Formats: sequence, structure tokens, C-alpha cells
Amino acid sequence: MPGQTYPGGAGTERQRPSPRPPLGGPAAAALASLCFLVSFIRVPWLTRWNSWLFCRACFAAVGRRPVLKAGVRIDCPERIQAGDDLNIGEYSFLVGNGGLAIGDRVLIGHHVSVLTTDHVFADPRRPIAAQGLVCMPVDIGDDVFIGCGARVVGASVGTGAVVGAGAVVTHDVEAFAVVGGVPARVIGRRAVGG
Repeated sequence: MPGQTYPGGAGTERQRPSPRPPLGGPAAAALASLCFLVSFIRVPWLTRWNSWLFCRACFAAVGRRPVLKAGVRIDCPERIQAGDDLNIGEYSFLVGNGGLAIGDRVLIGHHVSVLTTDHVFADPRRPIAAQGLVCMPVDIGDDVFIGCGARVVGASVGTGAVVGAGAVVTHDVEAFAVVGGVPARVIGRRAVGG
């Protein structure tokens, strides 16, 4: 099954890793628990090995050299596709239910949340818990930096963008934009080309 194409730098097209059936059932749960526990051992080669093992076994697709630091929690990893050189900081939380695509060279700081679902609360006569969830696919482009404590809720982040520490992103972020605040708004742009 061929991989999906996605824009690369400078107008080139590259192949995203092809999705494959992730490990499932009790074996996946046991492996995820083991990887979570091993993540607290602060040995660089073990962190890289543990990250690679978890991502290969559980993600729908993953590129080379993923790094997941201690305490990272990932729900529905089988709905997540990631490119090369993914780096997720300590105690970050990613939810893949709605579909999460992460490009190459993405840096996610510590205590970041990337959410692809939200609660429905439109009917005030019904309890919110009984109204279900809405899925919102999230696409994080190449060369993105998401600062510590930021929240990305059902919004895509364009290639080369920077999300400032503590920002709450609820709308799509344009390529090469620098956003910050609650709610996040554009506070600058990265120079393209030089």
C-alpha cells in the first residue's frame, strides 16, 4: 500500500511512511506499559531504543529516530502517523482518536497536549457526558516547534510554525507563523528564504 504524499520543504514532494496494522490487543497494552515505565530511566541510548520500539509497535506509521521523553502519554497511537526526528518532551499528552499526522523534525515541548477530540455540549438539557465526542483531525507540518505547556485542540499547525509556551491553539496556524497567548493569535512570522 503506497504512502501518502505531503509537501516537503522548498516545493518538493516526499513520501510519508505507509500505514501498517499496529500491534493490537493485550500485547500492545503490555508493551505500552513497559515502554512507559522504561521511559523514566534517564539513559540516552535506552530512551532512543524505547521510543523507537513503542512507535514502531503502536503508531500507524513512523519515520526514523523518534524520541519520547519520560512520562509521555499517548491515547489511540494506532491513529497517529509521524515523520522523521519526532521529539516529544516530558509529560506531554497526545490523543490520536480523530487522526493525528505529524511531519518531519517536529519538536514538542514538555507538558504539551495535542487533542483530536472534544466533548459535544450543544444541548443544555442533556448532560455533557451523554452528548458524545466530536473528532477533529490534526495535522502538524514539518519543522514545527510547540513550546512547553501549549495546548493544540483540533487545529492544524502549518510547516515551520512556532507555538509559544502556554498558548492554546483552537484555530489553524499558518505556515511560518509564530503564535502565542490564550487563545493563540499571530504575534510574528519566521523569515522564509533569508
